Amino acid sequence: MEVVISLGVATGTLLAIMQLLMLAVGQSQEAASDSVGAQISTKLMGEIQLMPWDDVDAFAPGGNPDYRFFNEFGEELEAPLGQNDSVFTALLRVSSPTNDPVRLTSTGGAPANEYLRQATVYVAAAPSTIGQSLITDYAANGVRDSRLSVHNSMITHFEKD
Repeated sequence: MEVVISLGVATGTLLAIMQLLMLAVGQSQEAASDSVGAQISTKLMGEIQLMPWDDVDAFAPGGNPDYRFFNEFGEELEAPLGQNDSVFTALLRVSSPTNDPVRLTSTGGAPANEYLRQATVYVAAAPSTIGQSLITDYAANGVRDSRLSVHNSMITHFEKD
């Protein structure tokens, strides 16, 4: 009888430990995904900040989106071959100086600032077409999946004309 009770206690303890272990593995995978997503976002923000100012407006919404694909380590894969092997899908967008200008006041009466742009990087922890649909759903409807992270930054024109 004592053996049965001790086996029951041991089994209950092992089940609790296994559940905690599964929870820890899931949290670890999510943290790794968030870390790689932040690395991708930092890479794309760095690229846009180093770009000549005249080329920045090419990332404004309206044209065909230039999706970029990355592996599980945050290394960029060449499209279209990289689409099939991708783990992350990213899109960089910059506010348009005419359709979506940056204004330095909350009232909206200030003129558009021609030296500022808002850059947004969308990183979906999903491959190819799934990642693209997560990004377009968020951009169109504001529906945000847990696999999508959005990073915003302001970029400034410092060059002398």
